[in-house]
Amino acid sequence: MYGLILAGGSGSRLWPLSRELYPKQLLNIQNTESLLQATFLRLKEYIPSENIISMTGVKHLSNVRYQLSSITKEPVVLSEPISKNTAPAIVLGTKFITETSNDDPVILVVPSDHMIKDTKNFIEIW
Repeated sequence: MYGLILAGGSGSRLWPLSRELYPKQLLNIQNTESLLQATFLRLKEYIPSENIISMTGVKHLSNVRYQLSSITKEPVVLSEPISKNTAPAIVLGTKFITETSNDDPVILVVPSDHMIKDTKNFIEIW
């Protein structure tokens, strides 16, 4: 199983907290970790870290990699050279997973900017 975290975004929806180079998924809204880090930790409950891929824009690549490196030694982070929204990001991530996997992978695609407080229930439902 693989997890594909969509960590793009322009930083405009939660302005003035978020900015173009620091969108909401990188913000620490929960007082413990960023929304991106919380998403990774949720997936890590049932998907190995090396099977969790984060998709982001080239502007956010270093910040996403930096935040995830506090959770896992070698985060897999891919960036789109030009942001083309959700569907192309999923296609690029899926292409990477299918080309590097030896099997017919099951892929869970999740946004990086949702706040889910009941992680136990989230995992049970999924």
